[in-house]
Amino acid sequence: MKDPRGRWSQVYTGRRFYPFDPRPEDIFIEDFAHALSLECRYNGHCRVHYSVAEHSVRVARWVEKWSGRNVQQHRQLILSALLHDASEAYLKDLPTMIKEHPEMEFYRKAEHRVMLAVWERFGLSDFIAEQGGKDPILVKKSDLVLLATECRDIMGGEQAGDWHLSEQPLDEVVVPWSNRKAEREFLKMLKAFT
Repeated sequence: MKDPRGRWSQVYTGRRFYPFDPRPEDIFIEDFAHALSLECRYNGHCRVHYSVAEHSVRVARWVEKWSGRNVQQHRQLILSALLHDASEAYLKDLPTMIKEHPEMEFYRKAEHRVMLAVWERFGLSDFIAEQGGKDPILVKKSDLVLLATECRDIMGGEQAGDWHLSEQPLDEVVVPWSNRKAEREFLKMLKAFT
């Protein structure tokens, strides 16, 4: 019998996930924390494995340091930073130049539907709506600062030339964690802010 919700994939905990019909009740932290800890940034083109989970924790930590807002909004900012790439656990990451291509509109729509389910699952729907349906400015800035830092510390491709990045890298050097540590740190931070 055909599944009325369409095609699905099995996730880490053994459950079904419907990428074209995602629902908040289908989102489990164990699934995406595990998947993001194994998902390598930059389509795997870095000197060592550097996970999306670790990147997300680092972005959230910098948002936490830079945020001077009220307690509720502070929590929402940090949580939105930690979850800013959560869709990649289900749809995989695509390099920006591919994702932004006009022919990839279907992917961007699928990614947005997954993020809507994630935001609803973690009580961020109204907060994200207040941001115009996008990541908050502080989250985007932190993401770009980490991009500049990662470019310096884990890409090592001077022959590629200047990336024309808008932010300066952090003083601290990124030394990638193991996937197990990335998963643990991601779960710890998520539980602390939910």
